[in-house]
Amino acid sequence: MRVSEQEILTIYKKGYSALTSLHGALFQARRDFFQGKVHKVKGRISDHEDGMQVQVRYAVSPGGFVWEKHSDHRLTEQASSIPGGWALSFYNENGGVRSRMEYDKEHHLQRVEYYAPDSEVQESLSMIAEHSDELMWTHRQENGEQIKTVLRACPIQMGTAEQAMIDSEAGEPQILAARLDGDFCYCTEEEYRQRTELQDRLSSGVIPSIPVFVPDKPSPEPMAAQKEERVEEEESPLILPQPQEITVPDLMEQIQKMEENLCVIRGHLCAESEKMQNFPKKESTQPDVPEPVCEPFSEQPEECAPVRYTVAKRGADGAIRAPGFYSGTHPVLPEAAEEIPRAVQSIVISQTERYRYFGELLDGLRHGRGRTEMPDGKTAYEGTYSRGRRDGLGAYYYKTGRLCYAGAWRNDRREGVGVGFRPDGSSLYAGTWRNDRPSGSGAVIGPDGSVCYAGSIENGRRHGVGASFRTKDGTLLVARWQNGTPSGDVTLFDAEGRICYTGQWQNGARHGIGTSYLPNGQMQIEFTGRWQNGEPISGVYYEDGLPARVLSPEKSQESDGKKKDRKM
Repeated sequence: MRVSEQEILTIYKKGYSALTSLHGALFQARRDFFQGKVHKVKGRISDHEDGMQVQVRYAVSPGGFVWEKHSDHRLTEQASSIPGGWALSFYNENGGVRSRMEYDKEHHLQRVEYYAPDSEVQESLSMIAEHSDELMWTHRQENGEQIKTVLRACPIQMGTAEQAMIDSEAGEPQILAARLDGDFCYCTEEEYRQRTELQDRLSSGVIPSIPVFVPDKPSPEPMAAQKEERVEEEESPLILPQPQEITVPDLMEQIQKMEENLCVIRGHLCAESEKMQNFPKKESTQPDVPEPVCEPFSEQPEECAPVRYTVAKRGADGAIRAPGFYSGTHPVLPEAAEEIPRAVQSIVISQTERYRYFGELLDGLRHGRGRTEMPDGKTAYEGTYSRGRRDGLGAYYYKTGRLCYAGAWRNDRREGVGVGFRPDGSSLYAGTWRNDRPSGSGAVIGPDGSVCYAGSIENGRRHGVGASFRTKDGTLLVARWQNGTPSGDVTLFDAEGRICYTGQWQNGARHGIGTSYLPNGQMQIEFTGRWQNGEPISGVYYEDGLPARVLSPEKSQESDGKKKDRKM
């Protein structure tokens, strides 16, 4: 059997699988099969994943592939035979196929398919025979057009500081693969060049793997340096007494002076920084899902791009100091690293609205874990940043202090799995987000905790296969939705879970060809035929499972006023 060092053992696609699966049981079994000298690899695994009992049974041999994985007695992964090889299917919580890997008879990976909630292939990755280091990525756009892109393999070292620095510049990898020769990410040609260039600069020492802070002049002793800095910044430095000599009244008086000095500094900011503008607010609506948050801040105009926000140190007297505070021009960040610590107590983001940031910095930008504070002290955002943008996991708040969104971010937009809340707390949306809008699969929860809708969401609207719950009568409508409304054939269940109608639907009522069933749970037909605005107009009534009488359009019109025919 031919085995290449570029053999892909497992593959990870963000949004479709867990990163822990990259080096999980499947990786171990396939690696042992390709590297081992035994004819057959088999075993059983019993473990815990995410707090759930997991059991795996597998057997990999030249002539067979058996793989079954159960999580809390629910089937999540299963192998099957297909023409020319094998297939390994991954199932979601509802039993639908989330993704599928296809192998040839020699267990070489050939193709990976990723499915949308409506069971259609949303994306796929295929091997390119003549280029073992490349994959063909096929994905479907909103208009239905399929786009094909060649992705190149770029080596990565997961969990290292060097890789974290590369990812902070090039972005978090979306596709990862564990191969026999190591771990790789698959990316576009442009991203590949950027990653290799960054790796070369790290290897050559142009970019240090560990930040080294070099001052403009030799650093004195720490205590002496602090005294010298205060002398340069203040003509009459404020020397505070030792902590043990401060009484409670003196401490309260000192705090009051600090607050007064802080107000004076902020007054200078508002008066002298005319070119700094208020950060605009972002407003939009999202039908059927929680309304989006009003952005507390955003980027400044291009003319002020070098100064996105002011980095300010808080001195011992409580005053905030930053380069250019008292000049008529925008402050220029000093080159000396000692002037911009990687983590300071606080920085001033807006000189007019007084938003403040507490957390880690990198090159004067918000980077790492941090918290942005509104003028009234409420939290605007708390989570992780990357180069000044929200990236990773974080919580976002309305100006009222209510939670707006908690979940994943990418490049300052809501991207990934998260929960969005309406400003009045009337409902919430839990699911996947794309480009700052609910898209993918999710659920809308009402104020009483009941599920209003669960299924496919596209651009903030119900789109695709989904189920709508009616709290007033307990019915459940399963349908294919189009721009927020059900279209085509639907299935209606009563509060007891029994099917009461299948057929066409329009404007919230039975309309078109459809069949109603008796509420006895035995799927006995009550009426089948044509409906209009929720009423039967022509068709056949059944009794005891047999046709009983025919309803014609003429009789339907006659009985409409007399109400002889019972409304379905």
